[in-house]
Amino acid sequence: RITGDYKALEAELNGEPVTMGYNPSFFLVGNNKIVIAVGYVYPGSAAADAGLERGNIILSIDNTPLDTSNYYDLYSGPVYSIQLGRLEGNTLVPTGQSLTMTARVTNTNPAIYHEVLDIEGHKIGYLVYVEFIAGESDALLTEMDNIFNEFKSAGVSDLIVDFRYNPGGEISAAVH
Repeated sequence: RITGDYKALEAELNGEPVTMGYNPSFFLVGNNKIVIAVGYVYPGSAAADAGLERGNIILSIDNTPLDTSNYYDLYSGPVYSIQLGRLEGNTLVPTGQSLTMTARVTNTNPAIYHEVLDIEGHKIGYLVYVEFIAGESDALLTEMDNIFNEFKSAGVSDLIVDFRYNPGGEISAAVH
């Protein structure tokens, strides 16, 4: 991605951008209509505080249906209200639920979820890691080390790393 806003890029790479705090997937529905499916929500973000959850479907922003000419400008706004929908058969229908959010500095630690699974006495570490960023003074890499130390202390012998939302990022973070 190319940007002229160096400060915003630096904040993003440090894991503290101004954001609503959710990962959108944009889908074209029909000829011109766009909907947003929520892939994940950062804990402690504006989106999380508003009640947005993974799997939610956003049909409109500020009561304006999303289309190919407006969706990115509406999504990129600093304050907005979203209207949610759900899939019934092959039809998207409004739920009547509306959530209001204001973008703010958000800790976007890429290790958004981890746990130790105990399956038939077998310890499996599960980690969802959404972007290779190191953070200020490698703070996010230190947090990753802490997760792996937790896995080691729990006796984890197998590991599942979920990269399904990871677009890449900093080489140093990926190497770490």
